[in-house]
Amino acid sequence: MRIGCLICLLLTFLVGCATDPKAVDQSATTAMVSRGGIAPDAESANPLMPGMTAQSFETRTSTDESFVFDSSQMDRPAIIVFYRGGWCPYCSMQLSELRKIDVELVDMGYDLLFLSADRPAKLREGSLGDDVPITLLSDSTMQIAQSYGIAFHVAESTLNRYLESGLDLAQESGVGHGVLPVPSVFVVGTDGQIKFQYSNPDYRQRISGELLMAAAEIYQEF
Repeated sequence: MRIGCLICLLLTFLVGCATDPKAVDQSATTAMVSRGGIAPDAESANPLMPGMTAQSFETRTSTDESFVFDSSQMDRPAIIVFYRGGWCPYCSMQLSELRKIDVELVDMGYDLLFLSADRPAKLREGSLGDDVPITLLSDSTMQIAQSYGIAFHVAESTLNRYLESGLDLAQESGVGHGVLPVPSVFVVGTDGQIKFQYSNPDYRQRISGELLMAAAEIYQEF
């Protein structure tokens, strides 16, 4: 099972590295947007790819303290996970699965950074406990997601449907932009480069703990 997983992972990596980002931008259709912008929908997102430099950022933690990620000055590799929010049941299931391997990932040397569209107060409501080696971070403005090429506008019909079910995204984020991230995972080496990336516009499809562990093992830095 692990061998097959590693083979799939290597194929994914090779395809990502073989793709020239400039060529992708030049051949993009009108539905695509340049990296750093906001896509009109999840399918049009243009995430950063393996071999590209991870974007540095400054944001707030679940305790509303300042947090800085500087890809030019990394002592440890990092796993950056973008999820929609604590209100999302698929995100909760993903966090629960990653909880099974979080200690092992930290023991391997990784920092675990989890970003969502929730404001800091909502991050606290969805806290996983004091013993969790995960840093919960707020990207309520979606500027970080934009810099990683995974921010997209939620359709008006979807926003209305959420409101009818009692979910107000503006209340959750504190900003009424109607933007969410495509759920994504980036493995970043100490050189600041993205080593592995998983991004799926179908929010119901998330990276498995087994695949993430396989990627972490491949790019583990001593």
